[in-house]
Amino acid sequence: MNRWEHIKQYQQAGAHVFMALPNQKYNAVEGGFNNSFGNGDELRQWITQHPEYQNGNVGIDLSKSNLVVVDIDKHEQNGMASILAWFKSHNVNPDTLQDTYVEQTPTGGLHAFYLIPCS
Repeated sequence: MNRWEHIKQYQQAGAHVFMALPNQKYNAVEGGFNNSFGNGDELRQWITQHPEYQNGNVGIDLSKSNLVVVDIDKHEQNGMASILAWFKSHNVNPDTLQDTYVEQTPTGGLHAFYLIPCS
């Protein structure tokens, strides 16, 4: 799948997408990650005005999207061990959590995406 097919899937799932600079996590245009769009045509129009983002990274503006993302890092401490200890201390069985999309981060951590039901 190409970048635009992925973006379309994100937007169809209710995500607002922004473009970051290549090899970066941020959008340096005034407004930053708030330059996000739930429509691919609007995003393409924005990119024509900011061509330096054409080959940039894709980000999701969680403030506008019906998603929650749990970011489990493995930097100085092991986030996986920490979250499992939290589950145990709060009597949460990880097997009872909803199935979700999980991706591995470049540093070995995890991002778990959860949909917020629309009311």
